[in-house]
Amino acid sequence: MNFKTTLTLTTLLALSLGLGCNPPKEAPKKEAPANTPPPAAEQVTAPAPKKVTPLAVPTGALALSGDITFVGRKLIGSNNFVFEKWSGYAKLNEGQIAGGSIEFQIETASVVANPGNRNKWTPKLEKHMKDPDFFDVAKFPTATFKSKSITAVPEGAPNQFQVTGDIVIKGITKELQFPANITLNEGKLNAEAVVTVDRQDYGIVYPGKPDNLIQDDVVITFKIKS
Repeated sequence: MNFKTTLTLTTLLALSLGLGCNPPKEAPKKEAPANTPPPAAEQVTAPAPKKVTPLAVPTGALALSGDITFVGRKLIGSNNFVFEKWSGYAKLNEGQIAGGSIEFQIETASVVANPGNRNKWTPKLEKHMKDPDFFDVAKFPTATFKSKSITAVPEGAPNQFQVTGDIVIKGITKELQFPANITLNEGKLNAEAVVTVDRQDYGIVYPGKPDNLIQDDVVITFKIKS
């Protein structure tokens, strides 16, 4: 075989091998993921307070209305509150106040701050009052009072009485005893009382701001009528 023949065979062999082998395929390029917005942040909302059924007024009892208010004080300043929704009744003892009874139920979610003196911070304050730091209305939709006894004050005015009963706030029951001015005129009852309670007794321990701490004593005022 001469040099020319060898070159020709070598060339043909190389071409044959080249045509018989497929060139390596390039790995498919991964497409960049589309720019998708991040998932929206989960909206956390406070649970809605449970629906409250007003107290049913027993036959012969006097349905009550009026104002139940309280004052929360800080080192500097104070806030006034009123419960807009509550229900209750009074029972007389053979037409007399002494020996009768009184019961009412407050809807805690109806608390309103600083009526008549509201500002841009008032809604935030009201929301905080409904949170677990204070009334925790989603868990404890009501606060209640039920008297155990109503007795005339010895040597007191005819309309002065001593009321003893149980108050329940945030599921905690405490006995209260307080004086009340109660009148009965032509079957219409009017009662006024001022009661001071320690909020910490009812699991309300939020201290407030370090430079303006909330005082523990809370003054509750009842002005009710039938």
